Amino acid sequence: MRVSIEEISKDLSGYLQIAEKDYVIITREGVAIGLLIGLEDSEDWWEELLLQNPEFLKQAEAR
Repeated sequence: MRVSIEEISKDLSGYLQIAEKDYVIITREGVAIGLLIGLEDSEDWWEELLLQNPEFLKQAEAR
């Protein structure tokens, strides 16, 4: 789902609920500027961050 930053600011709570099931791409003037990702629990954010980091993935594969 792609949503403008203006729309996100009007209903952040609603888009957080959507993000629990699907990625929400945040745009400004049609250009992607961010990504809203829901987490199943409070520990997931760290794992999700690492899995999105190409340098971390490269190092993990090397081991």
